[in-house]
Amino acid sequence: KVAESIDKWLLCGSQLCRLFQLNELYLNDAQKVRIYHYYIPVFLWCEDQISQHASMFKDGQEVPPLVIGFSAPQGCGKTTLVFALNYLFDASGRKCATVSIDDFYLTFEEQVKLREANPGNRLLEFRGNAGSHDLSLSVDTLTA
Repeated sequence: KVAESIDKWLLCGSQLCRLFQLNELYLNDAQKVRIYHYYIPVFLWCEDQISQHASMFKDGQEVPPLVIGFSAPQGCGKTTLVFALNYLFDASGRKCATVSIDDFYLTFEEQVKLREANPGNRLLEFRGNAGSHDLSLSVDTLTA
């Protein structure tokens, strides 16, 4: 599929280099892998999902938003990936909104209450683990 859309791959690569302030002629191996084996393939997959979603509706019919979620361990680069995707969607003229589970952590006071209500549960001592998010706020936000 790369050969069929090489111009798009090169354009996306150039745009991402600009975003991350990299010289596209002097990328190291890690940068090449991150851009050409991670960010661009995920972006193109998302575009394909959007096209498939839109194809389920008749011409002139309103197409509801498509929600695409990413789940992965803390610190693996989800936020940076979504930053890159948002940039590429904007550059291609697509509307995009992003939200992160990080936006829904319990407040400090709520986290303290949770920790105190569950003594001995080390997973609830700090934010980030399951149970340390305001699920009601996240559901209300996504519903709105």
